[in-house]
Amino acid sequence: MIVMGRVNASFKRRLIIGLLLLFIVYFIAQSLLVGFVIWLLGVIVHVAYYKQQSTYSLWFVVVSFGLFMVSLVDSKMSIIHTTLNIPSDLFVGILFSLFLISINNKSVSSRYRKYIAGFSKWLSEISYTLYLFHFPIVMLIYAIFYSKRQLTLNSYGVIQYFLWMITIFSVSYALWWVFERNTSKVRQFFKARIIKN
Repeated sequence: MIVMGRVNASFKRRLIIGLLLLFIVYFIAQSLLVGFVIWLLGVIVHVAYYKQQSTYSLWFVVVSFGLFMVSLVDSKMSIIHTTLNIPSDLFVGILFSLFLISINNKSVSSRYRKYIAGFSKWLSEISYTLYLFHFPIVMLIYAIFYSKRQLTLNSYGVIQYFLWMITIFSVSYALWWVFERNTSKVRQFFKARIIKN
């Protein structure tokens, strides 16, 4: 923030911080650096989402969602991101960020916006449970169905991939429904009890 001028600082201080940043970037492990860049994509989405009045075409929403889905499939096949020499997680992160920016769309009719907002809210509600449980579910699927072979790139393989994605979302939603859906009510209950006592 200092280097970008978002925090008031003298030129000398910005230069020193900039050199320190380059020094850290040079010596940090690439996986940590990629993870940090992916994390920073959230800042870009935040700025684009809240600071601008977005008027995109509905096609932008559809195309960005399609590209995000392609990036998910490609993360398992290593064709596009290997050709572009981009880490898989970064490739998925960039296209997911593009999709997130696209759903903040003031030009889409209110009916579509309602569906987009509903889906976004649902996804954000289950996101932590999805984050926690998707990997164990993927490992279970792998151990039961794919330990002796790999999913091949054909129409049947793509259908399987999306069916497994639906399964992962469904199981995560069920776990969210059982464990996490009342978290805000429980939090409010304990806050009220603690404040009263």
